[in-house]
Amino acid sequence: MDDNKKKVLQEIKYEVHKCCGLCANFMRSHQNGMFGTCIKNGYEHLKHNESQRELSVTIYGGCPDWEEDRIKKNLLHGFAEFQKGS
Repeated sequence: MDDNKKKVLQEIKYEVHKCCGLCANFMRSHQNGMFGTCIKNGYEHLKHNESQRELSVTIYGGCPDWEEDRIKKNLLHGFAEFQKGS
């Protein structure tokens, strides 16, 4: 990362938040990149016959069950150091 860019990001207290899109339990939807499913948390879907389903989530959400995915973190490149709580 360019040193000047990094300096500005530090000055503005830039943060990458722990969100579903960076979680090990998130599986991205092929239809829309902003949504996917949580493979750790499920629910009973009342409108269909399936008793248990994976929970639909947005990449920007998050919960206390968040688990780091090292591959996804590596995809952040120089921004990884700005991940909140790292």
